[in-house]
Amino acid sequence: MASKVKKNKVNFKGKMVSIGVDMHKISWRITALVEGDTILAITPASPNYEAFKKVISRFKGNHLRIVYEAGPGGFDLYDGLTEDGIECIVTPPSLIPTESGSKVKTGKKDSHKLARFLESGMLKAVWVLSPEERAHRQLLRTRRQIVNHRSDVMRQIKSLLLFNSIDVPFKGTQHWKGPFMNWLLKLDLGYESLNRSLKALVDLFNYLSAEKKRITEDVLELAKE
Repeated sequence: MASKVKKNKVNFKGKMVSIGVDMHKISWRITALVEGDTILAITPASPNYEAFKKVISRFKGNHLRIVYEAGPGGFDLYDGLTEDGIECIVTPPSLIPTESGSKVKTGKKDSHKLARFLESGMLKAVWVLSPEERAHRQLLRTRRQIVNHRSDVMRQIKSLLLFNSIDVPFKGTQHWKGPFMNWLLKLDLGYESLNRSLKALVDLFNYLSAEKKRITEDVLELAKE
């Protein structure tokens, strides 16, 4: 259920409307300003673009400028507004001007602050990639995460062997290759629980290695486009 709408009796017809949006997973707080006056402050019933469009539809005929902080909410709001021809910027939290006084953050305060700074021209905008570009970047990010996860598993296997005083009969350059991996799978650590732990890590390493190979091939295909 939407919060009570707060609006002042200000004649905003034909004027620039600056709108700040404080986005969270379960709610969006929206504040609209005209020449420093708050003309709307509301939390829509649903935190999505369709509900947002209904809120801003009351400003038909005005030029709208909208801002929200870059964060885990992504860029769907930016995409929707841009597609509908509405000006929107996404601002990096680290570059939002700081103010003295209370450090308590609330949706009401933050959305008003964003709208006020937007109206004053004090906000920087991040460059927003297209949806396709963001999808490509996600593939690269996923590959990096897999590589890092694989490295973590390698360290976990080495730590397990060291902790249990297991001498490795392979040079460092031979680690993680066929013979070394086969040796790991046949290794008996003396307790079934230890053997299960080692096998689980080896299986995970093999899975991540295969995924790394597949996703690297996908990245190389992208590079050809």
